[in-house]
Amino acid sequence: MFDKDLIYLDKDLTIWELASKLGTNRTYVSQIINNEHGQNFSAFVNSYRISHAENLLESNPKLSPAEIAEMSGFGCLKSWKRAKKG
Repeated sequence: MFDKDLIYLDKDLTIWELASKLGTNRTYVSQIINNEHGQNFSAFVNSYRISHAENLLESNPKLSPAEIAEMSGFGCLKSWKRAKKG
């Protein structure tokens, strides 16, 4: 879902919503992400968003940082900056 459907671009994506789309529960999704990727849900989603933002920045250098943040699923530029520091 992350690679094909790009669901991480939804700034309001929650672990509960992901679990529902997968037809399972939040605990199971959390365990899979933690065990397979060594991250919590938030860090996992942000890793996709950061990668997306970097690709946008490279391919569209005229976009403003705020536009890139919004197009990458971050609620605002501040959220993107905070995630990059992570």
